Amino acid sequence: MKILELSKGVDYYTFMDIIMKPFKDDFIKFNWLINDYECNHYPKEIIEFENDNIWINGKRLYEIIEAHEIQFIWAVFSGFSQNISFEKIMEYELPKSEGYNHWGNKNDTQITLAEVEMVPFDSGCLLFKSKNEYYINKFKEYFPLSEEI
Repeated sequence: MKILELSKGVDYYTFMDIIMKPFKDDFIKFNWLINDYECNHYPKEIIEFENDNIWINGKRLYEIIEAHEIQFIWAVFSGFSQNISFEKIMEYELPKSEGYNHWGNKNDTQITLAEVEMVPFDSGCLLFKSKNEYYINKFKEYFPLSEEI
């Protein structure tokens, strides 16, 4: 498991359209759990952001973040293979953006079934975790200022 921190170069790395762009073809194949979030605005006509947890397929998520400039100030984005059900995920303790020692817990994603975990952290930092070297390398390539923690 590798964790990358992206916090240098610009003020905000928490606009998820920028972060997900290099992974579009990969991440649209996932289902996503988004939780423990705070945003700069919530496009309610598109998605109900009042829910504690958002379960959404990757294609729809990408369409939303591409069409709306949404800054996730805090959040946890957990990406899962489509064969894993929401009910199965809800058997686990839900991930946290605040109140979790991301820098000290380097062993796994917060929900072990997740392929990828992205944590916009207080607007100025994004943490990227994956068990898959392909995603880690692609993230490093696209965001060369990212650092392994």
